[in-house]
Formats: sequence, C-alpha cells, structure tokens
Amino acid sequence: MEDEEEVNSAFAEEYGEKEQTDHELDTLLSSIESRFKVEKAVLKKQLPELDALFIPVAKVSPPDHGNIKHWIKREVRETRSYSLEVVGPDILSLLWKEQAEKWLGISTAFINDIIVLVHRFIHGLLGEVCPDKRTRNSILLLIKDDLLAKYQDAIKMVAFLFTVEQNGTLLTENHYFGETLRKVREQRSREATIYELKKLSVRGNVLDKNDKHMNEENLIRESDLSKLSPERTNKSNLEHAVDDLHDILYCYYKTARKRFVDAVLMQAMDWYLLKGSPSPLHLFTSSYVADLTPEQLEKVAGEDIASKNRRGELKKEIHALEAAKDVISGF
Repeated sequence: MEDEEEVNSAFAEEYGEKEQTDHELDTLLSSIESRFKVEKAVLKKQLPELDALFIPVAKVSPPDHGNIKHWIKREVRETRSYSLEVVGPDILSLLWKEQAEKWLGISTAFINDIIVLVHRFIHGLLGEVCPDKRTRNSILLLIKDDLLAKYQDAIKMVAFLFTVEQNGTLLTENHYFGETLRKVREQRSREATIYELKKLSVRGNVLDKNDKHMNEENLIRESDLSKLSPERTNKSNLEHAVDDLHDILYCYYKTARKRFVDAVLMQAMDWYLLKGSPSPLHLFTSSYVADLTPEQLEKVAGEDIASKNRRGELKKEIHALEAAKDVISGF
C-alpha cells in the first residue's frame, strides 16, 4: 500500500537503510571476490603449501534490493498453520538463518587473509635470521605440518562462531538491543501517526517555517491522537506481525553482527594466529628445538650429501699424506 510505503521510506531514511549503502556493499563484495581470485593465483605460485588449506569460499552474492518486508511476509505465510496464531514459533529463527548466511564466507575470507600475512611474516623472519637457503627450507619443511594445523584451528574457530550465531538460540544481554528496538518502534509509530494526521488534516496549528522551535511533533496534540482509530492505519494482524518481526530482526542483526565481528577478531585472529598460546608465531621456540630427535636435527642442520662425500675424501687424503710423511721420516 502507498501509505505503508511512505512510512517505511521515512523509517529507512532515519535508520540508514538506503540504496546507496547497498551499492557500496555491492562494490565491496566485488572487490573482495576479484582480490581473492588474484590472491589465490599468487598463493599457488609463492606459497603452494597453503593452497590445500583454504577451502574455496562460496561466492558472497550482493544483497537483494527488493523490499525485505515482502520477503518476511512471504516467509510468514509459508510457515503459519491453520490455527489462530498469526506467526509461527520458529519464524524468527528461520529469518535469522537466512539473513546471517553470508557471514561465514566473509569471515572465512578475512581469516584466510590473516593466515597469508602470518605465513609471509614467518617466511620473511626466517630469511632474516637464517640466510642459508638450505637450512631455512629444512626448517620450513620441519614445521610445515604444525603450522598448517594451527592455521586450520583458526579456520575451525571461525566456523564454530558462525555455527553458534546462526544455529544457536537467539540470545543477548546487551542493552543495545533493547534500546535500539525501543527507538525503532517509537520511530515507526511516530512516522505512522504524523502521516495519518497529515492525511486527516487534524493539525491544530499552522507550521511556521520561521520558527526554529516548531516541528511536526509539536503539532501533535492528544485530541488529534484520539481521532486516529486502528482502522485508519489500514493494517491487518499479519502486517503488524511483519512490522514487529522486521524491527526485531533489524535490531538483533546489528547487535549480533557487532558480537560476531569482535569474536572473530579476538578469538580466531588474535588468539589463534597472533598473540595467543596456540599462535604459529609461538611455534618454533627453544623448547620445540629441544624436543627434536637427532634424525630431525640432522636433516635441519646436518651437512648435505655432497659435503659429506667431500669431507670423506679429504679425510682419506689426510690419512694418506700422514702415512707418506711417516714413511719419509723413516729414511
């Protein structure tokens, strides 16, 4: 209905749900996808050991520019039963799962980038402290499996956090959710009331454009509000339920997104890859070297076969020369 579209338009302008934001997100997703393709090609050439680690990330499609309330209404109609209930008990969870489904691809691509940075740092650091290429490659080969296991733990943590957010119970103790929901509902009610008052021409005053202290809210009187009946809003029980679901989903999405981003940063990135005890940066330590077997140490710091053969030949020559010296000194 045109009435509802005007109220929703005002609501969207207030809370930033604009087409421009969607366009910016489209551009961001396209850049991520193109960069991932380039990065994947570079990895195969420069860091082939990481190629098998990264599971191909599903393409993150741009957001649907259609009316989200139409989608919610369709989902509600498909899930409701023949009882008096307007909304089924599981509809909010179903809506939430679909809204958050892109988080896994975005967060996995992010943690993959961090893994590449960490792995390149380890390569660069070994190049500084160990100039000998053969020894450096032997060290990398030695710690390769342990490094990949630690990278895999970070990827699994991202998947775990996403599974909890998408499939777990919708819960939050963050007061931000309640405050935002209250503001959203007040805003929707205010916009709907102002629109109805304009349509009924029941404003008791004329808006003075030169009066900075006057606005449309000042013109709403209690007597005006009493003239608005529920029928005047032209909304069915289903439409009221859709509005309520939209507001709850909108507020919970903002709250859960902040929580999920913080969890990925603190746990998957900082703890598992950078500063925590499971970090690959804490792998090659003195205790790690102390636990190596003699065979492993030989592979890392021992001489190559050519050097060993040359050393054996030199020892034979030395023995031959010493024997010759003894013979000569006997005359």
